[in-house]
Amino acid sequence: MAAITPSVPEAPAPSVASGRTLVVGGTGLLGRALLRASGPGAIGTWHRVAPSQPGRWYRLDLRDPAAIRTLVYRVQPTAIVNAAYARGGDDLTAVTAVAPGLLAEAATAAGIAFTHLSTDVVFAGDRQEPYVESDPMAPVHDYGRAKARAEATVAAAAPRALIVRTSLLYGHPYGVQEQLVRDARTGTVSFFTDEIRAPVHVDDLAAAILMLIEAEVEGLVHLAGADAVDRLSFARLLAPHVGVDPSCLSGRESDPSLIRPRRVVLRSERSELASVTALPGCHARLSSTGPPSDRD
Repeated sequence: MAAITPSVPEAPAPSVASGRTLVVGGTGLLGRALLRASGPGAIGTWHRVAPSQPGRWYRLDLRDPAAIRTLVYRVQPTAIVNAAYARGGDDLTAVTAVAPGLLAEAATAAGIAFTHLSTDVVFAGDRQEPYVESDPMAPVHDYGRAKARAEATVAAAAPRALIVRTSLLYGHPYGVQEQLVRDARTGTVSFFTDEIRAPVHVDDLAAAILMLIEAEVEGLVHLAGADAVDRLSFARLLAPHVGVDPSCLSGRESDPSLIRPRRVVLRSERSELASVTALPGCHARLSSTGPPSDRD
């Protein structure tokens, strides 16, 4: 496995812009950030909603194995990053659990580096200590189980793949977390005070992923923010960035009958990647930046 040493100050960050990075799920929050950071050679896929931003795009139905193989053969990218997922519904199994393995198979057959994005909720969230890469998965709900299944199929189909687990993403005015804060102004949303995560700014995550790809890192890597915060505290940090008064946000403890991870904090045990995995926490990120731009 490749090692990464800290970069020299003022030196340009590693880039895969000279190649053709295929970002599957390019219209999502992370997908857009990866395309921005990858440069003009990057290629994105979409399915239901056509992209509004310029670039090279292909429509891809991840429920169609033949379409996956055809696109990889047609595009011949130098790297593939899978940032696509379905949170629930009819596509949960096909898109979230099964498609990553099909993408990994197609990438391996073509000799292309493959990266898959996973989640912190493959863990049970029932302990105080942070989770590291060697901890066993123990998902407690359907989405977590689908993501755990995807990790297993990717590792089997592409043993040299990079699998990145991350946490709550923020950093775009119309991201999921930002929209939740806006919705809370109506009094219909409250934030759990006993659910702890390690949110990460989407641009920090995208940059770190591309650095890992550039360095040909393999295996599991945890990439999350440095701060462990409850959902209410995080929402109040976000609020000024989306034009919401933090004092109008309310919180409560979660219903004990809800089956969901309560405390999931990621840390990396891969010391050779320390210069990449030490991502800023939400306190530093949200206190040092203005409102997120409306860019795609």
